[in-house]
Amino acid sequence: MITLYDANGRPLVSYAAHEQTHASGGSDAFQSTDVLEAIVKRFQESGGPTTLLTGPIPDGSIFTRNGTSLVGTSAVPFRLTNNTGGALATGDVVALSSTASSSVVLADTASTQKQLVVSLDAPANGAMGRFVNGGVATVNVTGAVTIGHYLVKSVTTKVAADSGTAVGDTQAPPSGSFGVALTTAASNQITALLFGVVLAAAASLETGTWSADLGPGGTAARAAATVYQNTSGRKRRVEIVININIAGTVAILYVENANPPTIQLAKFSPWANTSGGRATLVGEVPSNQYYKVDKVGTDTLAVFEWHEMDE
Repeated sequence: MITLYDANGRPLVSYAAHEQTHASGGSDAFQSTDVLEAIVKRFQESGGPTTLLTGPIPDGSIFTRNGTSLVGTSAVPFRLTNNTGGALATGDVVALSSTASSSVVLADTASTQKQLVVSLDAPANGAMGRFVNGGVATVNVTGAVTIGHYLVKSVTTKVAADSGTAVGDTQAPPSGSFGVALTTAASNQITALLFGVVLAAAASLETGTWSADLGPGGTAARAAATVYQNTSGRKRRVEIVININIAGTVAILYVENANPPTIQLAKFSPWANTSGGRATLVGEVPSNQYYKVDKVGTDTLAVFEWHEMDE
């Protein structure tokens, strides 16, 4: 019988015998000098016997375990329990729970500053699923989305929305931003780069520009006794010139995160021994909050000028 030997001086055996020497638990494990002749498509846990099947792993991806599979992903997922009260879908946007351990809950306030995550699976309520908060992921959205715009949470449940603000050299991200759109929306989904953290309102750089007169003598875009909301994503400074003729009537600038606002930020009333007076009410309105100028008393409140600046 002729015996053939390999380059290391070991006798060659049949394919079947060769396979068995490398099987799990075999005595002849691969060495660094051996050539792996087959494409490995399955891994077996040492504490198994659970066999993990490898799925598609695109270029630039890492792979993580999902059940009995090893799958490619561009973001590092973590497993959390769905406590939203209903099933989730891939791409749904939810928030980390502040009460339940390792769980997610609904967060459907516009531009919420809760820490958001995106679902990679479709876990039922009470079940665990994979979620990401950083890297590239598919995100469910509502409405049109422009590439390069910051994303914020929509009031529509479990989806994001275009903030209306583009990434720029001098443009601060709007409050509640958690990612940037990399594609336009197709079937209410986009590809987005997630930041890993929801951004709070940026510190004011006071780079805004005062508006022209928005009052009745200007564009008439603003009027007394009317509620307005700051939807700019930035802090808004307002300056309103008003007139009151009767002592005892008070002009008030209200600002609050409620509609209608009730917190009195600035006020003016003429002295009892005067026939009236003109004053300027000045205040700042945080992003998404409401504001109005109104009066308490019998006299008519007249607005002469109204200017605003988003910082």
